[in-house]
Amino acid sequence: MSNYSIEKGDKHIIVHCDIANLSKEVVQTIFNEYVSNYDDWNVVLSLKKTESFDEGSVATCEKWFQHVKNGEHSFVIAGLDDDLGHFLPNIEQVPSISEAQDLIFMEEVERDLGVHLDFDEEE
Repeated sequence: MSNYSIEKGDKHIIVHCDIANLSKEVVQTIFNEYVSNYDDWNVVLSLKKTESFDEGSVATCEKWFQHVKNGEHSFVIAGLDDDLGHFLPNIEQVPSISEAQDLIFMEEVERDLGVHLDFDEEE
């Protein structure tokens, strides 16, 4: 039985990770499948069932994030517990998959327009 499933959306994949203790091996397996089959897609990584992860899984998530960003695509984590979010500070994190999809849509528009919109910026 697989620890994850991949759902295709519009210009993105949603990776549902169904494991409480995320290991480097699981993240590496998912990353390898992404590179082989979805390398030009945006990524939503759903971690709502994740309760902990090892140092290797954090490093592999960061590597995957950089790979996706270098390909000018979006990588968003959805549903990660706030207590774990600080381990991945460079990666956009939102509470739900629908918010992740909205964020990807906005980033796609930004790339198409050649601009960067920062809605959190204070005046």
